[in-house]
Amino acid sequence: MSAEAGSNGIAEIIKALSELLSALVWPAIVGIILFRFRKEVGACLSGLAKRLPEAQNVKLGPVEIAMQTAESVAKLVPANPRPQDQQQAIQEQTHIGKVLQAQVAQNPGMLPEVRRQMDELARQYELLRSARDKTSRMATAQEIVQMNKVVSQMRALAIPCLPYWDDYAKSDRTGDRLVAVVMIQMSPDPKHLPWLLERFRFDRPFIFYHAALALQNMADQCWDVAGEQIKITAKAALDQVSSFAGEPDAKTVQILQTIVNR
Repeated sequence: MSAEAGSNGIAEIIKALSELLSALVWPAIVGIILFRFRKEVGACLSGLAKRLPEAQNVKLGPVEIAMQTAESVAKLVPANPRPQDQQQAIQEQTHIGKVLQAQVAQNPGMLPEVRRQMDELARQYELLRSARDKTSRMATAQEIVQMNKVVSQMRALAIPCLPYWDDYAKSDRTGDRLVAVVMIQMSPDPKHLPWLLERFRFDRPFIFYHAALALQNMADQCWDVAGEQIKITAKAALDQVSSFAGEPDAKTVQILQTIVNR
């Protein structure tokens, strides 16, 4: 072996050792720094975690934010809600819808996206319902949670979508008719009473319940101008629900009976 070759070999060994030491020392230094300033680092990470939702919302549009907020409201509704729990949720979701409506008024180009999201929610409800229809069974607790989440998000979009009420109401798709019912919940109008009564004749118990909530909200907001019509509609709906074979939904009956006794 020549002296030059030996010298090169030693240089390579020294270089390798230097790289190894560098690889070992830097993690150690970082570890010491993290340990020394662990409180400060912890505070920084905690602050970052709190700001992450805000950063995510910056990336979201008004429609997505409204739907997320409505979903959060839905999570606060008990698994076995009383009518007053649902009424409180409707009031909060009405506020969300009015905020979104104001944004749509300033930027009408948002409306197609609002409607696209509403159509998607209608299809989600239909998928949930078809899963039960295929097996001829009652909805599971998880399915009911999912359906109520869908309705909650529909409420957030309902007010901006009011110009399309006729399209949804006249549709032969059950998800679209649920959208129309939700719109009446959010913006009660006595002119829709005949259509609302038909829901108790031609739709399913889940829609019965939400149609009853729509009647209740209409009674609360429109009683002075249409109290007698609302009471007559509620009585006819109650007779219809009670005429079905089997045990009628207790909450639907309770809501309708309260309106009749008003």
